[in-house]
Amino acid sequence: MQAVPIGVIGNLYIGGAGLARGYHQRPDLTEERFINHPLEGRLYFTGDVARLLGDGRIEFLGRSDNQIKLRGFRIELGEIEQCLEQVPDVKQAVVVPVEGRSGDISLVAHVIPEQENASTEMDFSLFYFSAGIETSAKESYQLYLESAKRADVMGFKAIWTPERHFHPVGGQFPNPSVLGAAIAMITNRIQIRAGSVVLPLHNPIRVVEEWSVVDNLSNGRVGLAFASGWNPKDFVFAPDNFENRREVMAKSLKSVKALWRGESIDVEDGVGSKGAVSVYPRPQQDELETWFTAAGDPSTFVEAGKTGSNLLTHLLGQSVEMLQEKIALYRQTLREYGHDPAKKSITLMLHAFVWKDESEAVEICRKPFSDYLRAHLSLEKMAKSFGKEDMFDTENEAESLIELAFERYSKTSSLIGSVDSCMDMIHRLKDIGVNEIACLVDFWHTITTGIGRT
Repeated sequence: MQAVPIGVIGNLYIGGAGLARGYHQRPDLTEERFINHPLEGRLYFTGDVARLLGDGRIEFLGRSDNQIKLRGFRIELGEIEQCLEQVPDVKQAVVVPVEGRSGDISLVAHVIPEQENASTEMDFSLFYFSAGIETSAKESYQLYLESAKRADVMGFKAIWTPERHFHPVGGQFPNPSVLGAAIAMITNRIQIRAGSVVLPLHNPIRVVEEWSVVDNLSNGRVGLAFASGWNPKDFVFAPDNFENRREVMAKSLKSVKALWRGESIDVEDGVGSKGAVSVYPRPQQDELETWFTAAGDPSTFVEAGKTGSNLLTHLLGQSVEMLQEKIALYRQTLREYGHDPAKKSITLMLHAFVWKDESEAVEICRKPFSDYLRAHLSLEKMAKSFGKEDMFDTENEAESLIELAFERYSKTSSLIGSVDSCMDMIHRLKDIGVNEIACLVDFWHTITTGIGRT
C-alpha cells in the first residue's frame, strides 16, 4: 500500500472509472481484493508482481498468488486444489501449469493420497461359514480348532466366527462366544472376533458378559462385528425385533459399548422396577473394538460411518468399483460424525484358495463354491445381476446360471487361483482402502479330503 520508485518491484493495483464493483456472489473475495485507498480511491489488488519502467511501461514479473492466465481466462489454482482436497482419498494437492511439447499449457495436479492405510502389507484372517459341509459336526469343529492353532502360528491377524441360525450357511455356529472361548485356550496371539453378533437377537448385557469372559481368557484379544440380521427364521428368539432390527441394533450397540467401558445402563426387571445395571467380569480391554457389517445396500455403509465402527463387508453381488464407491461413502460419513478414517479398519470377506496352479485351484473349488452360491444366493438375484431373468425356469437352466455365477465370482470376487493370479486382486483391494482380507472357509470337505495334508 505504499508507492515504490521507478524500477522497484511491487504489487500491481488498478483503479479508475472502469473498475468492477466486485466478484459476483463472493463478498469474501470482494472484501479481500477491492480496497479503499485514502488518496487513490477504490483499487483492485490484481495479484500481479510488476515494476514501472522509465518510459511509462509496466513490466510483468509474475504473481504473488496462484492465479494464472490461461487461454484468456484467469484461473485460481488454489480453488482447483481446494476442490481436489475435498475428494475423500486426497490428502493434499498442488496444481501447476506445464508446457507440453507443442507449446500448449496444461494444468497438472500432483496429489498426496490420504494415508488411511499406511501399512505396506495386507492383513489376512480366517472367516468360517461352513456352507455345504459334508462332514460331521464333531469333525468340522475339530478342523476349526486345528486350523485356528495353525493360523496363530502362521501369523494370521484374526479368527472370525459368524453367528447364524436355522440356515445351511453358517449353521454350525449358533454362538461364536462359545467357540471364541475355546480358541482363547489354544492360541496365544491371534485376535478372536465375532463376525457377526446379530445384535437384535440378544440382550446387550448378555453379549458383553459372554465376550468379557473371552477377553479375559485371551488376555484382551477380542473384537466384535455386529449385524442387524438377514434371515427371518433367526428371529424366533426375538420375533418382535425383525421389522425394526436396524433401529434395535443401533440402540443396543450404544449399550454394548457403554457396558464394556464399565458404565451402567437403565433396565427394567421382572416386576417392572427400573434400575442401573453394569456387567461383571470387567474385560481386559478398556474399549471394545467393533466392526459394523455392511452388505450391498449403501445405507449400511452410512450407518457404519455414523457409529464410528470399523467396516466388515463382502464382494458377493458387487464389483470392486461398486465397493470403492461405498467405502468412500463410509469414510465421508465417518468425517461428518467426527471420526478419523485413518484409525478405522476395512475388512473384506473373500473366498480364498491359493494353489500352485490357477486352473487346478479353480477346478478344486468349482463344486463346493457352486454349492455355496446355491445355498447363499437366490437364483432370482443372480439372474437379475446377469440380466438373465428368464434363465431358471428349468433345472438345467438353473444349473447353467450357477455355473455362470461361479465363473463370474471366482474371477472377479475371490482369491481363487495361484499366488501370481491372486496378487492383482490384492493390489486392487489395497488401492481402494481394504486393510484386511478375511479368507472365507466354508467348503472344507473337498479341501480337507483332497489336499488338506499337502
